Amino acid sequence: MVFEVRDSCAGKHCTGCQSCIRVCPRNAIHYQVDNRGLEVVFVDVGSCIECQRCEYVCPVINTS
Repeated sequence: MVFEVRDSCAGKHCTGCQSCIRVCPRNAIHYQVDNRGLEVVFVDVGSCIECQRCEYVCPVINTS
């Protein structure tokens, strides 16, 4: 599995609401503790189908 942190999910941008985790149809999104001890959203790029449901529900990306 290859995990990546999306720019919008990194550090201070993520609110920790976990909406993205709840809507992901492939369970490709997980919270993990990074090397600084902070919980960060990671996406399993092998499981992600880029449906963008996570982006639609994200309060950081969608401010409307």
